[in-house]
Amino acid sequence: MNIDTLLENCKSEAELRAFCTSQFKQVLNLSKRNKELEEKLLESKKESKELIKKEMNNSPILLEAGNIKGQEDAKQIAQVQLRMLKDLAFERELTLEEAKRVELFNKILIDKVQEDDQPLKASIKILKNEDLMKLVE
Repeated sequence: MNIDTLLENCKSEAELRAFCTSQFKQVLNLSKRNKELEEKLLESKKESKELIKKEMNNSPILLEAGNIKGQEDAKQIAQVQLRMLKDLAFERELTLEEAKRVELFNKILIDKVQEDDQPLKASIKILKNEDLMKLVE
């Protein structure tokens, strides 16, 4: 509906004034409701973040991983992201991109930790003094 049609439908200025007043009240009510819902959403987001942090502190995954010597940041990030994706999966079906991220994070967690204590393997050839002298020349 455009403004010209609206003006044609109103027979008098009093009708137009009453219509505008009712529309203004409706806009105010909807604005108020919108603001309330935005505040409620922000509060819910804060609560969910706090809940996730609390669950992560009590998470068996983190407790097990804490025993691994030299735990990498990537594994911690993967754990957090997997937890978030798990929560999303309970709410709705995961998108293809999210499913790929789950697979990637699982691979990060499953990869064996490379230990720094493992000795390096090297092939050694014992050279005679004569061979060394030839190399120097």
